[in-house]
Amino acid sequence: MKNSLSLSFIFLSRPLFTATLLLIIHCIIVQSDANDLIAQTCKNTPYYNLCVSSLSYDAILTADIPEAIEALQKGDPKFAENGTNDAAVEASSCEDSFQGKSPLTKLNKAVHDTSVVASAITRLLL
Repeated sequence: MKNSLSLSFIFLSRPLFTATLLLIIHCIIVQSDANDLIAQTCKNTPYYNLCVSSLSYDAILTADIPEAIEALQKGDPKFAENGTNDAAVEASSCEDSFQGKSPLTKLNKAVHDTSVVASAITRLLL
């Protein structure tokens, strides 16, 4: 019984580690890329501050992803899955709010797709 318990822990800890690492890397890369692209885009508008606040990924980067990481660390994969799903939905909603292709299309797709992958990994822990 002891061996099967430790094998279960090893099996579960690898997806947990992978999902957490993926979310952390995703958060760092997306935040840096988003800030650069948003700043460049908004410099070409008449209301820079309004543009930046409208296009920011704050909800995803300061709420959904950190909450998903914390949930994984606390052993609550269902809550982590919800957070990663929320990040995917918010990225899609951002893209859909533009008529046609937005200046953030590549970034929105990267956020969406990475969030879906992270969600699939956390689902393995359920």
